[in-house]
Amino acid sequence: MPPTYTTPSGELHLSEKAFNRLCERCDGIFESTAFAHKRARRARTDYLTDDVPFGTLKELLNSASKGACHFCCSLAARVLVSESAHLLTSREMKPDKQVHPSLQPVVSQGVFSGMEIEPAIDTLTAGGDKTLWLSWTIWPSEYMTAGEEAVDLRLNIVGEDGKPIPLTSWKQHQLLLPQEEDVYPCRVDGFPNSLYTGSEASLNQALQWVENCVSNHPSCNKAVHENLQRRHPARFLDVGCTGSCTVKLTETTGMDFQKQRYMTLSHCWGDSVPARLLVDNYDSRLKGFALDELPKTFQEAIRLTQRLDVQFLWIDCLCIIQDSLDDWEAESAKMRSVYQNTYLNLAAGASPHSSGGFFFPRHPLSFVPWSIRLATHSTLVQSYDINDTPILYTRGWVLQEQILPRRTLISGRQELYWECSMVRASECFPDSVPQDLSKSGVFTPPPMKLFQCERLLDAKRLEAWACLASDYSGRKLTKQSDKLVAISGLAEHLSNEWDGVTYLAGLWSYRLRENLLWKCLDVGQSKGRNDDIAPSWSWASLSAKCELPSPRTYQRMDILAEVLEAMVSPVTPTHLFGQIQKGGMVRIRGPLLRASCTARSTTLQPEWRYDLSEERDGMWTSLPDLKLSWDEQESHGSAIIYLAPLQVNFLGSLHFHLEGLFLRPALTSPARKGTFERLGVFEMVQEICYLPNQYLSGPFLDSTLYKALMFDSPGRHFHPLTGVSEEERMNLLKSDPYLNGPLNTTKLKHRYSPELEPEQYPNLAKFLDCLEIAAQYNRESDSPDENLGQDEGNGFYIYEIV
Repeated sequence: MPPTYTTPSGELHLSEKAFNRLCERCDGIFESTAFAHKRARRARTDYLTDDVPFGTLKELLNSASKGACHFCCSLAARVLVSESAHLLTSREMKPDKQVHPSLQPVVSQGVFSGMEIEPAIDTLTAGGDKTLWLSWTIWPSEYMTAGEEAVDLRLNIVGEDGKPIPLTSWKQHQLLLPQEEDVYPCRVDGFPNSLYTGSEASLNQALQWVENCVSNHPSCNKAVHENLQRRHPARFLDVGCTGSCTVKLTETTGMDFQKQRYMTLSHCWGDSVPARLLVDNYDSRLKGFALDELPKTFQEAIRLTQRLDVQFLWIDCLCIIQDSLDDWEAESAKMRSVYQNTYLNLAAGASPHSSGGFFFPRHPLSFVPWSIRLATHSTLVQSYDINDTPILYTRGWVLQEQILPRRTLISGRQELYWECSMVRASECFPDSVPQDLSKSGVFTPPPMKLFQCERLLDAKRLEAWACLASDYSGRKLTKQSDKLVAISGLAEHLSNEWDGVTYLAGLWSYRLRENLLWKCLDVGQSKGRNDDIAPSWSWASLSAKCELPSPRTYQRMDILAEVLEAMVSPVTPTHLFGQIQKGGMVRIRGPLLRASCTARSTTLQPEWRYDLSEERDGMWTSLPDLKLSWDEQESHGSAIIYLAPLQVNFLGSLHFHLEGLFLRPALTSPARKGTFERLGVFEMVQEICYLPNQYLSGPFLDSTLYKALMFDSPGRHFHPLTGVSEEERMNLLKSDPYLNGPLNTTKLKHRYSPELEPEQYPNLAKFLDCLEIAAQYNRESDSPDENLGQDEGNGFYIYEIV
């Protein structure tokens, strides 16, 4: 094996020796796997999976250290940089500490796959007796195209409880069976030939990205300057010139922000930050302090700022006085401007805390693609795979730091990544990451990039916000009270020039009725509703991942309810997008129905049955089954709820889609009639049955059935505000600020007669009938239900949700 050589800067000596062989054990495993594949095909098995013993960790590392098996070397490299690497070491090691033993890969340019790698790995003795299994899966033929049948491979370790824990991901390694021609994995445009992401080569690549963006991307250089000084940060860190070991806090009073360059750092705080700006150390920070007083991530970010010849760096915990509530409120309100105008944002993506560092050791074998032709005429492949979502992008505060900057340098554990409005790149793809790889969690989802556009249509703004809220709601926050504050910069940015539209604690007045139908996606994650943060009708009241409905630019619907008024009060009147006072409400005119529900099973998604809670003529009226999605973990018993249908969508394929909220009376003091809290959303899909032949011929939208559904009357469908002048748009918003559309309150029972008989939409017809029948019974009752609110007749009420 040729000697390895590493320069002081971390560059690898390139060997001329090619390396494309397997050890005897791996060769036997893949031969048996190929035979298993053939047996499965002969038996026409649709799906086949199995586990193969792969020895112990010590055996794997010994094989890799001998340089005799490309696959063992690759697995060892993947294991040692995986999130589960701590499982391979002594128990005393903290879970968040990664293991980086001395892997010394020797890389050469070869004919086979464009590159060959030969590593030498020091044996890791701690945890060497851990048992390993190689899991493989053969997917059904219908999922594969001709000549592309594959076996996905994954290495697992047996945990303390005997259950497998993945050390590598599916489809990182594949056995392609069989192949008549040579198969090459996803080639990379460049090859990181250093063992450290902070090497000279990596830093030079980062400099090239910055210079190219500044010189050639006009859209990335439009700084959003504001005339008001209060929109700029009160202080920066003055990092000095390259090599300086002293930094100092500097106040920005008098700075010309039209010309001043500065950088920002996005980082995970972790459990605590050892370096913070406080009232007691403020004066000493102004005088200057040693760089080595700061944690590793901050030090490396400062060194990189110096390298880019930028004098100032903004780090939240060092530029905002952490024990001053007044300063925190004032400076946190400036986040939009701080990140929009940064010259470059540094994202410490892989560090769980401020001591984790910005740069990391890496092992090219763990992510550089390669392929080996086997004796069974199969091909063993390692594909290029961008890391999963960086730990940084699981934090709530970081979302606006991810979206607002013009350009961001992202520190991954194995590569540096680049993102600006024009380019997404990595060290392996320095010019541009392929489209299919750019969907990785490393990069901002396309809908969120809409925030960087100068002028957006109403529906596009709502689309961007729906994507943002769905992502943000599942992220972690140290303080749940920051739920609205941590995205206030994004809300403020989106509201810019969005005339006639009001921000309402995480929702917008534009199409508010539809957006009240957001859904909690992870009830188990919810720690209970917090109405001190937001009203129950806002997703921000939950600490769980939620999904906002995606806006449709053209939508036909039967409107069952309209928003009359919506109101929240910000804690700070000048900061309309931050914390709000308790007591926000939405007033609605629409149907209401008091009902009881009883669980029919104890599964995770129980089915429910609804009965009218009032007895009429000695009979209980049973409602058709509805699908309920709870905001919080429900008890599997009986409950009294109030059903509030909001709209019926016409899906365009002879189906109705009923959507609404289910509520409970609010525990307000003093009690107010017709005041509710949200419990979740319900829906029903109803197929239109037994259509006469004349409805099935010709353009359906022109048929009498379409007219019967009242979808052709003026304004019956939702108006997307597209193709209208600004004057027409503002006039419409003045007359209908929530874009409800016209509400037909004449009837609920037999709503679509006579063109449609109730038997043609039985479940929906029964539900609508019950709304009107129950309202009539309540009106005639000696003790009417006061919770229902103001009776408007025909089953409609005016009620509030708080």
